[in-house]
Amino acid sequence: MAWFEPINEKSRQRIYLELRDNSHPDVFFYVMVVLSATIATFGLLMNSVAVIIGAMLIAPLMTPIVAGSLAITLANTRLLRSSAKAEVTGIMLAVTIAVFLTLLSPTKELNAEILARTQPTLIDLVIALASGAAGAYAMCFRPGSAALRELPLPQP
Repeated sequence: MAWFEPINEKSRQRIYLELRDNSHPDVFFYVMVVLSATIATFGLLMNSVAVIIGAMLIAPLMTPIVAGSLAITLANTRLLRSSAKAEVTGIMLAVTIAVFLTLLSPTKELNAEILARTQPTLIDLVIALASGAAGAYAMCFRPGSAALRELPLPQP
């Protein structure tokens, strides 16, 4: 038994199309960035790990990262530009929202959750790499379980 199953051509095509379609910045992407940044900011201000994790679950920034990795692997400059644009604009929007909401917030003290995120360790890097690998693996072999997905609307 192999550790990794080979991916057939149909699966490769599905993965490519899914990443291409979901890694470009559109209205849905930006709305999800604003919502996840809002939730994460208030989760940090409230010192609530559960709320921060909830924000991570809805943040759309992982797909452009995976698409960028695929683009580099395939030497696909169009996909790389699209995914990089989504990532950079998404991060800039999230930081802007976080700064704006923090300035408006009556809570200005640094709590344990905020301080923990300002001093990442090697363990944090390993966790991030393992999380990315798990997401990519799930996307390739069990696509329905990889992440929360937009529900399709019923056709008229």
